[in-house]
Amino acid sequence: MRPRWKVALVGFAEKIKGFRGIRRAIALAAGILTAGGASAQTPVAPPPVVIPQIRVSKYSKKFVLQRSGIALDARLACHASHSSHSSHASHASHSSHYSSSTPYTPPSTYTPPEEAPTPELVPDPPRTRSTPAVAFGMASAGEVRRPLFWKSGSVTDGDLSGATVTPYEITNGTLGLSSEAGSPGAAASTGPFDFSGGSVIGLPSLDTPCGTTALAIGSDPQNWYRIRRTGNELIFESNEADTLLAASIRFVAKEQRYWRLRHDSTHDLIVFETSRNGTSWIRQHAITRRAPIVACQAELFVRRTEGDDGPCSMHFTSFRLNLRP
Repeated sequence: MRPRWKVALVGFAEKIKGFRGIRRAIALAAGILTAGGASAQTPVAPPPVVIPQIRVSKYSKKFVLQRSGIALDARLACHASHSSHSSHASHASHSSHYSSSTPYTPPSTYTPPEEAPTPELVPDPPRTRSTPAVAFGMASAGEVRRPLFWKSGSVTDGDLSGATVTPYEITNGTLGLSSEAGSPGAAASTGPFDFSGGSVIGLPSLDTPCGTTALAIGSDPQNWYRIRRTGNELIFESNEADTLLAASIRFVAKEQRYWRLRHDSTHDLIVFETSRNGTSWIRQHAITRRAPIVACQAELFVRRTEGDDGPCSMHFTSFRLNLRP
């Protein structure tokens, strides 16, 4: 009878033989061994895999992948200007390949602009006090009639600051003027007119006289003609090229209510006339014209007598300007 260990060894050997048969069957199935037990065939390499070149557009076609035999190597294509990438050691950085060839120029030193000098403030000239134009009286040329407008001011005196026009008296059909502290009150017609062959007629009120009341026509303070009442005198004045002439009569209110200045174009005279009713006229004075009259203005004037304490006021109840058509 065999010992037990021999029996176990023989069984293990049989198992080994069976395992070798399984390995052979697997090898035959895989085609590694032939059925006749021939040795393993030389392995056949698979066909090479061709991979097309890959272009990397991010770096402007400077880097591509290239094939090397069966194995694949990733190589960097060199730049056209270098034999190898090791040439980059001569550059401070790769960014130099994308910079301009123009050398860097530092900005110049900033110089602030010079400040312009502050202009000197010139005060506005003083403005002359005036009032809005008001309508009073009529102007006529032949069959054409229109209202006549007035503004504060003086043609004969040149002092514009003392004129005062009372609007409510205009509404009642009169033009009121007042003078205080020696400053005249005056109103001048707006717009010049040609007085050749014309006339102006004024009707002062019968108020208690105070100071001076005047009716005038003229072109400037050196050239004018005027009828003026001062106290109990009626004065006929002319100022031609700054040469003053005057004549006077005693004032009679009822006989000399209307005043008229007229240009006699036939004899080229300035005629001073008065009337009690505005239709029948009496020549009081005449003078050969020497002052220009083609661009005249009419004027109504009041001045307080020096030394008087209170204001002086005067009203004109009507006014007519007659011009040649």
